[in-house]
Amino acid sequence: MTSDPVPLIRRPLFAAATAAAALAIVLTGCSSADEPTVTSTPTSEGTVATATPFPTGTGAPGETGTATPTASPTGTSTATSTATAGASETPTPGEGYTEPTAEDAVAVLDQYFTAIGTGDYETAYGLWRNEGEASGQTYDEFVAGFDKTASISWDIGEPGRIDAGAGQRYIEIPVTITARTTDGETQHFEGSYVLHHTANIPGATSEQLQWRIDSADMTQTN
Repeated sequence: MTSDPVPLIRRPLFAAATAAAALAIVLTGCSSADEPTVTSTPTSEGTVATATPFPTGTGAPGETGTATPTASPTGTSTATSTATAGASETPTPGEGYTEPTAEDAVAVLDQYFTAIGTGDYETAYGLWRNEGEASGQTYDEFVAGFDKTASISWDIGEPGRIDAGAGQRYIEIPVTITARTTDGETQHFEGSYVLHHTANIPGATSEQLQWRIDSADMTQTN
């Protein structure tokens, strides 16, 4: 039996009952009016068999990684994440500040997938912009979306150029995902994530200086 179609792209995240909709919870997100349009070719791969969705990865395209979740849906995890390897230290406003790179943005996406794959939903939610608000969900709604995905594999492509302007930075990163639901269905998705950070301008906080997920644009292809 085939599950209901996954919601169209650029939809806010929401809790859902069907397997397809539950998978779409994290594949889609709120869109930003200032998103850049960049075309890239996926080159990074990773796989994970999970009781909760999404894989681990490493800090740059072309590398691979795996993870086994050990946490319950409470948002806590005993697993050790290596997804941030290669990412820069947390930036601090002022002198000596080094602006995050495209590779740092990829590392944030890897950290996001790793956190979900290990059941660390609190970390994953916090990697959305504005402390999770950009996901379009409350934290409880976010966590509730992860009960219908059995396993997932993914490709992260080469990041696009950093779009700079008016003290804001955006980058689009292509992603393809193959997921298996708890009902045994295989689903394929293609699209991209857009990440954002604020430049080193007066009033910017350390959190705002870091790459955070701004939106997701994913489409089911089967």
